[in-house]
Formats: sequence, structure tokens, C-alpha cells
Amino acid sequence: MLLEGDLSPLLSAGPAMKKHTLRALAALSKFLGIHDEFTELRKRYGIKWSHGSAARLVARRLSGEVSNGIFEWIVKALRVLDEDHRTLTRYVLFTGVRLDEACKTWKLIHELGHERVNEYYNAAFNALEHYRYPRLFFRETKNIFVSFVTAELVEEILRGRREKITWWSVSSALRKRGLPSRYADLRELWATWMTRYLSEPEINFLQGRVSQSTFMRHYFNPKLIADLRDRTLNAASKLLEKIT
Repeated sequence: MLLEGDLSPLLSAGPAMKKHTLRALAALSKFLGIHDEFTELRKRYGIKWSHGSAARLVARRLSGEVSNGIFEWIVKALRVLDEDHRTLTRYVLFTGVRLDEACKTWKLIHELGHERVNEYYNAAFNALEHYRYPRLFFRETKNIFVSFVTAELVEEILRGRREKITWWSVSSALRKRGLPSRYADLRELWATWMTRYLSEPEINFLQGRVSQSTFMRHYFNPKLIADLRDRTLNAASKLLEKIT
């Protein structure tokens, strides 16, 4: 996009993809010595940097902007995407994780295969234990530790034809079918839905907004994890049923 001078794909991109792509293009333009050209190109397409805040997010939630049309989008996305991308979308909807984290999970599960997936998926707790792979899932303040999923969903991922899925490939598949990428809104929908069943600290924990020290002090307890698992699986199953 940068070398061809075409930022049109970003016009239909979701907030998360737009933000990450702009950051990558900005870094590349500085490396190539054409940052001024990139700035002019961005202005020409009317693409602005997003400076979100907690207050603005609350306002978006209260106004219904976050969830506006998201259920219709999910139905359309599940209809037009291929089986692998549908499974990944259901995984994001079920867990509330970021799209890039979901892609890392997909790749790791396929690398481990049926023989070793138990090194990652703890069937006794229905938990994908991300904390066992800190290089993949720990990023400064964004530390995702566990995701509660059913064994059936893990098996669906294992049956997938692709060994690797990237956030760009999912977004491109949607764009080709006339749909924007709304995985950031999907994540917000999950958090809003979960307020009926989980406390705010529990939601923050599952979405990767607590530090490693907080995890070890307050969450690394089998009894607490079991209770949290039951409530999370129940709520996530109801959300998935509402869609499908």
C-alpha cells in the first residue's frame, strides 16, 4: 500500500486493523526515508490516527455505537467466510480475545497437533493455558493468561485445513466480500455481554488487562479458576447460541 500509494483498503478496515496497519506503515516509511510522503498520503485519503480513551469508550457503549449492527455483521460474516475463518470468528466470539491472539492460538494448536495439544489445552479446566507460552502471549501490559473454551471448539480448530491464519488474511477475506473487519467490536460485545455474569476484574483478566504479578497474587488458584470457568463457559455458550 505504501509503495503503490494506495491506502484505500484502510477505508473499510476495522479500528484495530487500521491502527496496527498505520503503525506498521509509519515505521516502514521512516525506515525508507519517505515519512513525509506517507503523511501526505494519509491526509489525502482522510485517514486519521485514533486516540481512544476510557471515557470515549464508555460513551460509545452508552450510545450503542459499539454494538450497532454487530449481530447482523456476525451473521453475515459467518455466512460468507470459509470454514477455517468461521471457526476462528466463533473462537473470538467465545473468548473475547484479540484477533492476533486468536491467530496465535490457531497456529500453536496446529503446531502441537492432536498428540501434544494437551500441553496447551487443560481439559480438566477447559482452559487454553496461554501463560505457558509467554513469548507468544505476554506483551508489556497485554498479558493473556487463560481462555476457557470447550473441547469441541479446540477440536474444530484442529480439524482446520490451514496451519496458520493471520489477521490480515481474515480481514482481506471479509473485504473481498464487502464486509469491514469488526473484530474489535466483537471483543467489546463479549465484554459487554459478560458484565451479566462476571465482575469487571474477571473480564479484565480474561481479556488480558492485568499484570503478571496480579495474576499470580489473585487468580492462580484452582478453586477460583474452576468457578470462573463455569460462569464463563455458561455465558459464552449463551452468547454463541444467541448468534447462531
